Amino acid sequence: MMRKSLTLLLGLLVALLTGTNPASAQEGDPQGMCPPPAQALEGVPDPDRLLVLDPCQTVTGQVDVSRLPQYLADDGDIHNQFTPDDPQHQDLLTDQQETPGNMVVELMPRDAGHLPVLPVGRDLTLWGAWVYDTGHAWTQLHPVYGVCVEGGSCYQSGPQFGGTPRESTTNLREECRTETGRICPGYEGQVPTYEQVVGEGAGAAP
Repeated sequence: MMRKSLTLLLGLLVALLTGTNPASAQEGDPQGMCPPPAQALEGVPDPDRLLVLDPCQTVTGQVDVSRLPQYLADDGDIHNQFTPDDPQHQDLLTDQQETPGNMVVELMPRDAGHLPVLPVGRDLTLWGAWVYDTGHAWTQLHPVYGVCVEGGSCYQSGPQFGGTPRESTTNLREECRTETGRICPGYEGQVPTYEQVVGEGAGAAP
């Protein structure tokens, strides 16, 4: 399948950059989940690979595990396939998504203890940075700043602590530490690994 044209992507970026400013980006965040736009990618490994389309995107829907279950990637992030319930949010997707019609939502290891593993089959409201991953040609919510489950319990990220788990071999910009200075525990053991989900010998997780 061919990627969406560069012209389409550039047109989308121009529309976003001309129609959105840091102040208006926070208007859809009544819960105060998002950090200041300049800190949208704070603590994200290799942030230069991500193009920020909206530093504070709100999306509602459910986690879809029918085609690819939740899995722990090699960098310690939990990958989720998220089905938006608003047809307008389909415009946030490319034709190269990890599973067709679903937004990639990644929970970073820094947020173990802040954000729960996203519950399957529940209506969720998510806040996060909507970014274009240049390596995969898909869009994703990464980092996730906040989660509300069925309009009830809400959880907020610890974005100021940043980083990845100690097991990671990625070239890191920051080392992940908790509020007390300890190494972040990460989500290890809470969901299957990529290899467990797709089978051994599948190669490194995205």
